[in-house]
Amino acid sequence: MKPPARTRAAWLIAIGIVPFIILHIAHQLDTPNPVLDEYRVDTMRIVESHSPTPPVDAQWREIDADTYISVPIRRENFNSSWIAIDLADTPRYAAGAALYMRLPEANVSVYLGSRYVGSSGRMQRPLPFYVRPLHFPLPVSTGASQPPDTLYVRLAREGGYITPNDLFIGPSDTLGEIHRTARFYGLWLPAAVVTIMFGLASSLLVLYFVGRREFTDYGVYGIYGVIVVIWSINTMMALIDHIPIHHWTFFALLYLSLWWVILSPMFANRFFRLKLKWLERSVIALGLVLTAPLVLYLIQHDIYALYRYYAFIWVPFILLCSLVVFVQYTYASWRYWSVESIGLYVVGIMGLVFGIRDYLFDFTTWIPGTTFYIRYVGITHIAFINLVIVYRYVRSSRDLVTLNNDLEQRVQQKARELEAGYEQRRLFERERTLSQERDRLMRDMHDGLGGQLIQALAMSEKDNSDTELKESLERALVDLRLIVDSIAPANNDLISLLASFRHRSKRVWERSGVRLHWDMGDIPATSLWPEQTLNLLRILQEASTNALRHGDARNIAISTRLVDDRIRIEIVDDGKGFDPESVEKGFGLGNMRRRADDAGLNLGIESSDAGTRVAIELPVDSW
Repeated sequence: MKPPARTRAAWLIAIGIVPFIILHIAHQLDTPNPVLDEYRVDTMRIVESHSPTPPVDAQWREIDADTYISVPIRRENFNSSWIAIDLADTPRYAAGAALYMRLPEANVSVYLGSRYVGSSGRMQRPLPFYVRPLHFPLPVSTGASQPPDTLYVRLAREGGYITPNDLFIGPSDTLGEIHRTARFYGLWLPAAVVTIMFGLASSLLVLYFVGRREFTDYGVYGIYGVIVVIWSINTMMALIDHIPIHHWTFFALLYLSLWWVILSPMFANRFFRLKLKWLERSVIALGLVLTAPLVLYLIQHDIYALYRYYAFIWVPFILLCSLVVFVQYTYASWRYWSVESIGLYVVGIMGLVFGIRDYLFDFTTWIPGTTFYIRYVGITHIAFINLVIVYRYVRSSRDLVTLNNDLEQRVQQKARELEAGYEQRRLFERERTLSQERDRLMRDMHDGLGGQLIQALAMSEKDNSDTELKESLERALVDLRLIVDSIAPANNDLISLLASFRHRSKRVWERSGVRLHWDMGDIPATSLWPEQTLNLLRILQEASTNALRHGDARNIAISTRLVDDRIRIEIVDDGKGFDPESVEKGFGLGNMRRRADDAGLNLGIESSDAGTRVAIELPVDSW
């Protein structure tokens, strides 16, 4: 949740002070190693000469360490100057002495007297241009010979300023340790960072080209990859000592590699979706227009024009691009108020402030320090964006895992629903097949066996001599009808089943002179399986048959009621009773119990001289 406008403004102002504090701390830290103060060379002599060896007889002039010597730019040849340092008052060190140069900005050759000590490269174009420290151990005298009293240092460069204030003579081991530390932080560490960044940029470019068609947001990664590649080239060029081409051509290309700053407004616009395409197009268009003179001066080798254009037009335009990026980051922080936007807001201020500082440091003498700071801001900027991209990637991966899990759960749920639907359909098809088969059996039994029994019964009724045959045929016809009722789909309801049983048995009871009493209580609708239907009908038939044939009953009462969530069916007669425990055959009690167990019914039989009670209980939802 964003805080109120005044709170955001106060926070942005407070956070904006941080880069100035960092700049102040950097100035405090950017001082020569205090150990070097003891070994600094304060006075020396200088002469301009292209002599490959020290020009001992030349016209030397005295200078001090704070003198800046302007060297003119020459088209036909490079500039060469010799510096002479008097060693008469220099202490003698047991481990030997060394010359240490913190920021030569030139190609260097060293002589101790007439004895060659070493050089940083060949004295011919293109000249090496050292912006990192150099360390030259001086030879140790042996025997009775006295060491030379003068150290000669040759500085050769294309033009600019010679800065002799960076010369130190001291113990070789002490200055050697300072030299190794300075080269680690000034060369190897930046080179490692640039290598890592270049590899990351390559990965982002591959990611962009692979996913640009499927994911439109990948365009910002492509832009960022190009920016990091150009920044890596710019930083690596600044680390090069042995320049392979003409100095001014090299520096012109170095200036052109600042295009990573020109592309930064495009990245900021796409990264935060600011919808300011007119701004990024204007910056790029202006950058292309201003690049043309830079390339023209490079082709014409107009060194003076190139230097002035770089100092007064190109670099101010780069600073203007930094200002645009800062404004974009400020707007994004105000609009989104997130860790990403606020962090880039701080980095944007640092880029602008440190860029102005480096511009004044490069072209004026107002700013103290020993090096440029913008390269470290660039590393900070890119490193923070890398963290943001990694964070977004991790967040997207987490969201993707969550979505995949949710999708997987939905798929599993859908699969279970489809499986359940398939199982239900399979059961439906099975039931439909069984129903069709039952219908066929009913028709066959009704039209075939049923028709024959009816015909036999009609024939027996014409001949009244065989009463037992007629009764047997009637019972067979009732049994057939019961079987047909048990498998009829319409009779799977308990109430319908009892009604059908009453209808089918009515004629037999009437002919036997038995009065039937029905008491159908209020029971819920209950469906039965065909097997349950047949077994229940058989139990009802067996109970009524026992009452007619063995009990000589005159009244039979069939009732239903609901008892403790179970349906209770009772068949009560007033016939002669029997002992259920002693009766083994002839009453069909075993068949009744077996059918009750098969159908999942509870069967109870009570009998006395007053009659017999058969109770059947079944759950409400039998199906």
